[in-house]
Amino acid sequence: MKHIILILTGLVIILSSIGCISNSASSAVIQVNSAEELINAIGPNRTIQLSAGDYMLSDVDDRYMKYLRWDPEFDGNTITIRNVKNLKIIGAQDQVTRLLVYPRYVYVLNFEGCQGVTLENLTLGHFPEAGNCASGVIGATKCSSLAVRHCDLFGCGTEGLSLEEVKGVIFHDSIIRDCTYGIMTLKSCRNLNFTQSTFTRNKEFWAVNIHDSQDVAFTDCDFTNNQARGEAFFSIVSSSNVLIKECQFADNNIDTIANIKKAVIIDNTEGTQPGR
Repeated sequence: MKHIILILTGLVIILSSIGCISNSASSAVIQVNSAEELINAIGPNRTIQLSAGDYMLSDVDDRYMKYLRWDPEFDGNTITIRNVKNLKIIGAQDQVTRLLVYPRYVYVLNFEGCQGVTLENLTLGHFPEAGNCASGVIGATKCSSLAVRHCDLFGCGTEGLSLEEVKGVIFHDSIIRDCTYGIMTLKSCRNLNFTQSTFTRNKEFWAVNIHDSQDVAFTDCDFTNNQARGEAFFSIVSSSNVLIKECQFADNNIDTIANIKKAVIIDNTEGTQPGR
C-alpha cells in the first residue's frame, strides 16, 4: 500500500509540473500558467490552453527535450518545436495572451518537421526593446498543416512569417504588423491560404516574398501603410497561382504590385496601383 501511495504521489508531482491535464479519447488538454509550464507541456496529440498574461519564453532554461530544441543565435536562443503532430497552443479567448522573447536575433517560435500545429488567440513578438531585430516572429521548415487563427504577430521582428518547405497553411483573422524588414517570406511552399487578415505598418525592404511556391491565396485581406523599398509588393520567383481576391490595398509605398504579373491573379481587389 505504501508503494502505491508513493507512486501516486510521484505522478501528481510530475503532472503538476506541466499544468493541469485532462484526457480525452484522442488527446490531452493541458492548462498552463507560465512559460516554464508551457515549454514542459510541448508534445504531440495535445491541446495546451494558456491563461491570459505574458509568457517570456527567453526566461526558460535550455535543456534536452524530445520535442523541443534551443538553437543558439547571436544574443540568445530560438526555441524550435520539432517532430510534433497534432499540437494546439491556444490563448485565452477574451483576454490577451502574449508569447514574448527579448533577444533580437531569435524567432519567437520556430517549427521543424511538424504536422497539424495550431496557434490560436495569441499575441507574439519581441519585447521590450524597440528597434531593428534580426529574426522573425514565426518560422517553420518542412512542416504541414499549420494553422494560425486570431493571432497578432508584431515587430520589431524582421517579418511575421518565415516559411520554407511548408505545405498546407491557414492564416485566418490574424495580423502581421510593425515588422522591420517585410511581411513574410515563403520558400518552396504549397497550398497556403490567408483569409480575413490584416498586414499593416511593415517595412522596409520587402512586403511578400514568394519563391518556388504554388497555390498561395490572399482572400478578404487588408494591406495598409506598408513599405517595400524599390521592390514589388509581391516579389515572385519561380512561383505560380498566386491569388489576390477581394482584398484592400491602401497607403502602401510600393513600386508595383507584382514583378511577374502572369503569376498573379487579381480578383475584385481595390487599391493595387503603386503609391495608393
